[in-house]
Amino acid sequence: MDAKIDITGKMDFEAWNRFCLEHGGNIYQSPYFYHITRAAEGYIPHPLFALWEGKLVATALPVEVRIMPSIFNPVSNRLIFYGGVLWEPGEIGVQATVELFKYILHSRELPPYLFGEVRNYQPVDELVEPLARLNVVFTDYRNFIVELTEPLEVVWKRMRKERQRGIRKAEKYGFLFREAQHLAEVEQFYEILRELYRRKKIPLAHISLFTGKWEEYSRQGVLKIFVVEHGGKIVGGRAMLLYNGIGYEWYTAARADYAPTHVNEWMVWQTFVFLKEHGFSAYDFCGAGKPDEKYGVGEFKKRFGGTEVRYGRFVFTPRPRLYKLVNALYSRVQKR
Repeated sequence: MDAKIDITGKMDFEAWNRFCLEHGGNIYQSPYFYHITRAAEGYIPHPLFALWEGKLVATALPVEVRIMPSIFNPVSNRLIFYGGVLWEPGEIGVQATVELFKYILHSRELPPYLFGEVRNYQPVDELVEPLARLNVVFTDYRNFIVELTEPLEVVWKRMRKERQRGIRKAEKYGFLFREAQHLAEVEQFYEILRELYRRKKIPLAHISLFTGKWEEYSRQGVLKIFVVEHGGKIVGGRAMLLYNGIGYEWYTAARADYAPTHVNEWMVWQTFVFLKEHGFSAYDFCGAGKPDEKYGVGEFKKRFGGTEVRYGRFVFTPRPRLYKLVNALYSRVQKR
């Protein structure tokens, strides 16, 4: 079937959100995340909607991420689909999604970028072959999702014994896990996060990604920033996104000198408790690396008893040689 698909960049908030909710969309595909990134320095969202006979049948929210001045766009810019693409089940939805990719790959409205990455949150088997014909390559990638529909005692028992022991040890330190109450506490959490990313030699988003919509969306229950207090000081925290009954891990960090206290494991458990108490059905770890690579964070997440899913990612490189060169240089810097 060859249907006439129209692509537009505009959609009513309610219609967009309704499409996400009706088709099991995630927070990163929603208009909420559009507004979060739109309010952040260095992030430019480019929402796209595919219409068939005037009906919304597929959507994508690629976000242009700038980590250097615009003069370096072809080298430093990346186009990230944080929540993957969302389409109506059936042939029309798949065709519309393919048309979205064709539009993105040939669009003159998008600025130059080094690579595009689509982080899938749902099975994409029916897209792999048609997108491969567009040089959009599927790569394996895993994630873990913890079901919270059963009592917390059941969730606890599913965790590895070493995770349980770590959480019990952390409880002896008397940590307090609570929502950030004012902007200064969000800024303290960001400083801890910045130190972590500095050690890992990974670029970190500007603080406006966290603060731009924090007050408004915190009240609405969409964006929550939790802090861990010890001895009257903020020693860690977590930024969470909440949508359609699921809690999404976004950013998390604790002070390096608190690593021996097992506070990181304890924060995850406290998140489970919060979500369970507020009626959420699942916790999404939002990525755990490639199955065949040694990835410490992935192993950390695996031991909380979640279900492993492997929806993978799509990657496309408009300048493959430049991408290969920059990637090699970046890997070398990280190993220093």
